[in-house]
Amino acid sequence: MSILFKGNGISEFEPYAKKIFNEKCKRLNFYTTLSSVNSKEIKYLITWNPEKNIIKKLPNLEAIFTLGAGIDSLGDIKKIPKKIKIIRLLDAGMAEPIANYVLAFTIFFMNKIHLSFIDRYQKKWSPFIPFDINTINIGVMGFGKIGEKVVRKLQKNKFNVIVWRKKRKKISGIETFFGKNSFQSFLKKINVIVNVLPLTEENKFILNKDSFNNCNDGTFLINVARGEHVIDKDLINAINSKKISMAVLDVFNQEPLPKSHPFWKNERIIITPHSAAPTNIELASKQIIKNLNNIEKNISPLGLVNRADGY
Repeated sequence: MSILFKGNGISEFEPYAKKIFNEKCKRLNFYTTLSSVNSKEIKYLITWNPEKNIIKKLPNLEAIFTLGAGIDSLGDIKKIPKKIKIIRLLDAGMAEPIANYVLAFTIFFMNKIHLSFIDRYQKKWSPFIPFDINTINIGVMGFGKIGEKVVRKLQKNKFNVIVWRKKRKKISGIETFFGKNSFQSFLKKINVIVNVLPLTEENKFILNKDSFNNCNDGTFLINVARGEHVIDKDLINAINSKKISMAVLDVFNQEPLPKSHPFWKNERIIITPHSAAPTNIELASKQIIKNLNNIEKNISPLGLVNRADGY
């Protein structure tokens, strides 16, 4: 049996992944290119942003493992044969850094540092009194492994957190809104938006003109999910109208962000280069190996994608 490790932007991980698989999963032959193996031998694919038609070249493929919590890099999963399992990473070291990132920028907002940040460019000296923590409602969009970690980290630091999620499932001790019909009501209750949703066709561009218009004036946005959740021009308009006081963006519709993009020139947008939580290849490899063992024992792997939900 063989496994192929191949995708755009993951070549830097190859030597580390190969070392771990050769040590922990010796029964599988590990390849990083199809030129050195008969494609019919490949049963498993580890990838991110795979090259076009790679799946069609692997007739005996049984499972695809993504090197990320999302599966949007695979494109339209409806085009992937249903017999092929799709498995995403569950955390793999990403939740804690993302939670720390969100907490840091929430404190940044609470202390009104974002306002001083803007005044700096205008050479304006205007001392600010921080927000009372009891007046801040943080709205977290999504409550998976990463979302839960973010929520618990914020709660531990005495912030009031409200959750919006797709599925109707109560969360002990947290006010929760369910489904798209409650989304606008959710936005009206909060003054910090934290987006940690998986990207699906259903929630693509969920942060749009209508959503921003339903926000409280001066809402602070933190997006660590996917750029495709946001309509860029609508965000800029919301900032100009002061519906959004500042946006902290780690993800973008196009990456790297083009030098001509208007986000670069907007003093109310903080840009980080998709670095809130880099994949820990050691933890990711160990999780994939554990799932390979589960598959071969006919045990459902962790992170198995529900195609109907899209994640």
